[in-house]
Amino acid sequence: MNRLILIAAISVFATAVPAKTVRSYYIGNSVTDQIRYDGLRQLAESRGYTNRWGRQVILGSPLDNIWNNPASGFQQPPYGYPTNALVYYDWDAWSVQPFDRSLTSDTNAISKFIGLALARNSNAQLYVYSRWPRQGNFLPDYDTTWVTNSGDTASGYKQECRDFFEKVTRALRDQWVTNLALPIRIVPCGDVLYALSKRMKAGQVPGMTDIAQVYSDGIHFNDTGMYVVGCTFFSTMYKESPIGLTAAPYSLASGSPLVAIIQTTVWDVVSTHQYAGIIPEILPMSYEVDVPEGGATGIKVRLTDPPASVTTVHVARIAGDTDISVSGGAELVFTPVDYGTWQTVTLAAGEDADFLHTSATIECSGAGVASCRFEATETDNDASAVCYDPFNATPRVMQDLKTGYGWNGGWAIESGSNGVGYKVVEGNLEYGGLVVKGRKAEGGNSYQGVGRSFDLVSSFLPWVSNMGGSFIGKDGTELWMSYLCRIASTNHNGKMWLDDGNGGLFHDNSGILRVNTVYVPGQGRVWMLSSIAGAFAVTSSVPVTTNVNLMVLRLEFGAEADQIELFANPVALGGDAPAVPDATLVVATNRFKFADMGWNPHNAAAQGWIDEIRFGNSFANVTPLTQQVFTNNNNIVVSGVVENDMRNGYTIIFTGAINGTGTFVTTDGVTNSFVGNVTPGFSPGELAIDRGNGVVNLGLPDDSLMLNIENGDLLVLTNFPGPVDLSAMDVTFYSPTTLGTTNWFLYSTSGFAGEFHDTNYVLYTYGAVIYDGANNRVGVLIVPEPAAALTVAGCALARLTRVRRRRG
Repeated sequence: MNRLILIAAISVFATAVPAKTVRSYYIGNSVTDQIRYDGLRQLAESRGYTNRWGRQVILGSPLDNIWNNPASGFQQPPYGYPTNALVYYDWDAWSVQPFDRSLTSDTNAISKFIGLALARNSNAQLYVYSRWPRQGNFLPDYDTTWVTNSGDTASGYKQECRDFFEKVTRALRDQWVTNLALPIRIVPCGDVLYALSKRMKAGQVPGMTDIAQVYSDGIHFNDTGMYVVGCTFFSTMYKESPIGLTAAPYSLASGSPLVAIIQTTVWDVVSTHQYAGIIPEILPMSYEVDVPEGGATGIKVRLTDPPASVTTVHVARIAGDTDISVSGGAELVFTPVDYGTWQTVTLAAGEDADFLHTSATIECSGAGVASCRFEATETDNDASAVCYDPFNATPRVMQDLKTGYGWNGGWAIESGSNGVGYKVVEGNLEYGGLVVKGRKAEGGNSYQGVGRSFDLVSSFLPWVSNMGGSFIGKDGTELWMSYLCRIASTNHNGKMWLDDGNGGLFHDNSGILRVNTVYVPGQGRVWMLSSIAGAFAVTSSVPVTTNVNLMVLRLEFGAEADQIELFANPVALGGDAPAVPDATLVVATNRFKFADMGWNPHNAAAQGWIDEIRFGNSFANVTPLTQQVFTNNNNIVVSGVVENDMRNGYTIIFTGAINGTGTFVTTDGVTNSFVGNVTPGFSPGELAIDRGNGVVNLGLPDDSLMLNIENGDLLVLTNFPGPVDLSAMDVTFYSPTTLGTTNWFLYSTSGFAGEFHDTNYVLYTYGAVIYDGANNRVGVLIVPEPAAALTVAGCALARLTRVRRRRG
């Protein structure tokens, strides 16, 4: 969190005359009761102000449970529960207390309360009650827990740290920034306690050395702790320093050194806190923005409150992807008159050669105002699929299979590991020039299905929205899906579905989207689309066959309706989608949202197959076309058996390093050319390269492969159709001696042809390469140079700096 020490600004706002009456409403549990409402009222009255309050408090309850029990718990007459208080009474401020729930759950529950209050109280200031961690969650102390990063899926102690409460606040701002008159803010109790804790450790708090001394049990406070909370709420809501306030309502001695340090600490934090509302803050319309690669997008920013004078806001990228830049609005000028007018910052993303949706941090800052940061993510137009399953596993039952990426967990079969009808089997489904990898899945099983959930936290995040939970279906976005399928009989259902997570993953519970076959009189069996358990349906004219089908779906999520288009067996891949889809389904309901997928080709084993499941941001993204020549720049680490079976080129050129222990199996059906370097072992060790069913070139005529060898290394070449040509290979030996014996470092099951193009040794050594054709092996004998042996005795040998040599 950005903290600003802004003496001039603080003095301006601290001396401003606040509202004399604050009508405040509180929603939470016994932690909210730590405010001691009548004590806070008396603090206000001691300054001549009025504080009227109401509440709904259910002991031990999180916000979703409070929402689901609208007439339960403690309330304050005459206002009553939120269904009465927020609808029929006017409030100046109200507070909600996140508790023991995820970011999604808390923001959803708070949003429901906001919706309830919106008609009458859109001008009220909503505060997120930033509370404190339980003592049981100290790691090992308060300070360490408080500054913890909550991560993407916060639970336990991570729901009781600063980062979590700020994420709740920013997420709510994103949802409600245009609906509420005032930005959602924070009552920073947790930060005040953190500052107080540091002062205790420094010996600056009379009679206290540990913040645990303000606790009465694991989470509740004694009088001292409650006074900290009461002063923090007073300062935040009244925008006024608590220094000099009475402490009698909290049974403390007014004016005592302890009370004085509490008051000073509260004001030090609240008056400079980014989200407390004392100083003007730079407010973005969103804390996340997508920028198309090769294009630009705008994001609006304004000030929350009038600045002390004309203020220039500077906007700049401070971290992350250097392809993202501020192309417009790098300097914005706000005055005390137009501070609340949105101004536009334009972000651009340059073209790059990678496949990544990388992000950059953009900061807006200015003198006398609290800065803000937001994340800009490049939507890469070359990006690989955001979710993919090639079923690249050894043949096995699909239960808990975790191949591919972009998923949350593994595949789940209704009958678990007993569902042997669902399994990975040898071979691919193939369609045209589509890039394929691995094996394929086979099903089904006893009228039962198999399913898997998506990674909503990371991979699908641009498409995720809070709709009573986290689901794919964010308005204004477009998602593409493709998969290969085949059924054993044209009478089989061949069903693939997307679902909302209710019930088991392997069940088509809500029928959010289904693709399956259906009989149409006069047409026979054709492929169809349906949604919401068949409430919306449309048939295509695509006949059902037992051939391999490539199914491509375009999912467009809109505010009023969603549209699904089916492109069955498109001819051209890797570019634009066909102009006319084979079927179009419009779903006019807000229920079109999903979190998992499933498949059931028929009711018995070996009745259908599915392969190459992809999700992405374009037709080209999910129909990658095998290239004539594909360059693989990745370094490959081998531990066990590694199958490089992605057929993304008819010729694949490997330019990176291959090292490790085990077997590297090259890609079937294509030409594999290695021009990088190969190093057996992680130290001396054995590595095998298996040709598989492809063509393998160890180096090219104008670009050698470098082989790096230490004493004890062995490279084994297997499954080659004939003698392996060594003439495009260089070798470097990194050991000063082979200890008087020959190190047989290279073996081929089919023998060798020719000799190495070049050989290199470390300094002060020499040796001889031995080609033993009779035994299909190559060795080396290395000894120190006689003249150099005395010179370098006791000294470390310098490594040869030249690693590989290109010819041409």
